[in-house]
Amino acid sequence: MYPKPKKSLGQNFLANPRVSRRIIDSCSLAPCERVIEIGPGRGALTDLLAPRVEEIIAVELDPVLAGLLRDRYSRQVHVHIDCADFLKWDVLRNCVHPPYKLIGNIPYYISSPVLERIFSCKEIFSEIYLTVQKEFAQRIVAGGGSKQFGALSCFVQYYTEPKLMFNISRNSFFPVPKIDSCFLKLVVRRKPLLTKREEGTFFRITRSVFTQRRKMLRNCLSSVVIGPRLFSILDAAGIAPTARPEELSLPHFLTLAKLLSV
Repeated sequence: MYPKPKKSLGQNFLANPRVSRRIIDSCSLAPCERVIEIGPGRGALTDLLAPRVEEIIAVELDPVLAGLLRDRYSRQVHVHIDCADFLKWDVLRNCVHPPYKLIGNIPYYISSPVLERIFSCKEIFSEIYLTVQKEFAQRIVAGGGSKQFGALSCFVQYYTEPKLMFNISRNSFFPVPKIDSCFLKLVVRRKPLLTKREEGTFFRITRSVFTQRRKMLRNCLSSVVIGPRLFSILDAAGIAPTARPEELSLPHFLTLAKLLSV
């Protein structure tokens, strides 16, 4: 018997077998692959992963669920259940045979911290598959010119090539959350888009301008560079000084970071 879902842990368990199968089928798994699963919960995806891959490391915060999963997979030596908080879990120490594919159903309240944790050790992942709330997914894949395009879009798109695979109805979960979800695929970029110095500038300006997204760029960037140089840089980047942050695209911000780092 499973315990009641814990609201404090953001537990909404996938309860639709068809959706579970569609998720796993979308991950293009080969028998030789190794998988990290974040938040296996009651094992809806783990059950489908186990016969398909060489190794699974499932990281579950809830000690009761982790214990139940350990009992269930005790005879499957390629399935490892770690009772830990993924945000504190030592990824590099525990994942010694990269590359891995990462799969997880992520509570909304820790979605951004989880992405930051993943990207801090991105070199061990080939692809990342996440179930997240729909609004969060739309912000991740948004392009320039969209009201949803922002610092989160730039952050994720800098490190990965994201794709929204399909929507998932809220009725596929127990308990039923208030909004629908999306299944995302993030292909990790193998080559950095910028140098380390340029990368620091990129994140500084994207965070800065999107906290002032209603302002024109000539005002948003005035704290970064002042005077004629700002207008010269915007002109070189092909950006109007009167443009607003959401009107730009990722390539625009990459170009700005390069020019501002000279």
